[in-house]
Amino acid sequence: WATEGFLGSLLVASVSIEYERLTASMATDRNSFQPLESLLQKGADLLRTRGLKPMFHSLDEEQQEVAILVDICWNLAIGADERELLQECEVFFELCLVYSGARRTTLSSLRTCFLASVFLCSSLLRMMGRPSSINDSICSRAIDAANEVRRQIDLLSEFCNVKDVALYMETWVSLSVRLACLMKDEQALESIIDEVLRKFSPEPHFVVKLAASVMGWSEQSDTAQSSFRRSAMTLATECFQASIDLYLASLISSSTENDNSQILESVAAAYRELLMVVVSLHDASGMDEFRGAQSLASRYPETFPAIEMRWLACFAWERARYHELGQNYREAKEWMEEVRRVIQISPRRAGLAGALSEVEAFLNRNNLSPANS
Repeated sequence: WATEGFLGSLLVASVSIEYERLTASMATDRNSFQPLESLLQKGADLLRTRGLKPMFHSLDEEQQEVAILVDICWNLAIGADERELLQECEVFFELCLVYSGARRTTLSSLRTCFLASVFLCSSLLRMMGRPSSINDSICSRAIDAANEVRRQIDLLSEFCNVKDVALYMETWVSLSVRLACLMKDEQALESIIDEVLRKFSPEPHFVVKLAASVMGWSEQSDTAQSSFRRSAMTLATECFQASIDLYLASLISSSTENDNSQILESVAAAYRELLMVVVSLHDASGMDEFRGAQSLASRYPETFPAIEMRWLACFAWERARYHELGQNYREAKEWMEEVRRVIQISPRRAGLAGALSEVEAFLNRNNLSPANS
């Protein structure tokens, strides 16, 4: 290393030459990244021990040349990612975070740090997704990376509007949910969802996405009947119910029929997802949730989506058949009567008027008509 004041320029020159050599060689193996990794790590160590200013002659030089290092680290990380070299990808995104974080604080530098932290966390989560690779060290680094994403959002919040911060938070939540599912950490998953639902003011569509994320990642990380999987599905039902509550609140305050129609379409879809999850939890009947959806359809018979109304009737019919086959005739009657109620809301719109005779036949066949029950 050279005299103080030339360190930064020498580092940038050395890294640039080595980067050009790597690019020209078109090498794709892990070893080809080692010289650059070594140089950039030494530079990062200098930053940590000496700080940025002693490495450059002027502020302009400092900003310009560090920007070059940030770009090279970023390109190396992307290149490693394309080659599925996830360990190198992690290293270079972490170096990108170090160099970008050393620059003068601006919205641009903070956004670069945020993106680097997101991709760093993502690369670690992908490593954790490989059963042969997962270990305590990777889990610990992934937790640190997720915390770094959150820290970067806190820094960005001083420069960004509320809407932008909400989008950044959605990214952090998505990463954190995936991490909790990969670690099968029920407490962490519950804590994340509680923070979103209790401390933030989430949009209902994001809460629906959160529920879907919980379901998807928990399904990939564990068996259907495991304790963690069931806990995750229960938390997903909380998310769907919370999204429904948020949609209903916006329905009350909506001012146009078109707004009502869009909200009803969204809340009906959320009810559909909720019912499917609830029924998959074998100790739950789904009747309360179903009646919530049916009540909403009754209040808005002309604007509640006809296709969702038909779905509700089909769902209740299948539940009735399920209980009939199990000789649970009381439950079968309850569900078939729900079919009747749904059809009666708006037979013409739902296109189910002809099904009423089949409902009566079902009840009579099982001696479950109102007169005989």
